[in-house]
Amino acid sequence: MATFMHRLSGNDPDTDPSVNAATLGGLTVQEIQSGVLLPAPGDPEPTLISASISIDGAIQSENEVQAVERPTTGVYNVDFDRDISTCAIVVSLNEISSTPATADHFKATGTRVLVTIRDVNGDAANHGFDLVGVC
Repeated sequence: MATFMHRLSGNDPDTDPSVNAATLGGLTVQEIQSGVLLPAPGDPEPTLISASISIDGAIQSENEVQAVERPTTGVYNVDFDRDISTCAIVVSLNEISSTPATADHFKATGTRVLVTIRDVNGDAANHGFDLVGVC
């Protein structure tokens, strides 16, 4: 570990290791703690999209969601009022159930997210979920 720390710090192996923890990836401690990461010059401000969807496909809460449909068991189409093709999206289950399940998503079009829910056997299952994205 000492050798690694010496190499990381750039110090001579005969001196005590030192690491400059004043910045991480060019960000100061204050910038990291504030949670505010500024976009690069010319980049648009990031936008948050979100939805909380019940087991029957009803919208419980949303930000920029136009509609949700459940065409078949375990499949939900979430339509947004903007292009989401460049968004980083995460989906997770939002209901406690005695039947474990997993949620996944696939971008089907520029404005639609296709969410699929599967039980532990891999079979389609209806379940409420939350969706959050940063664009």
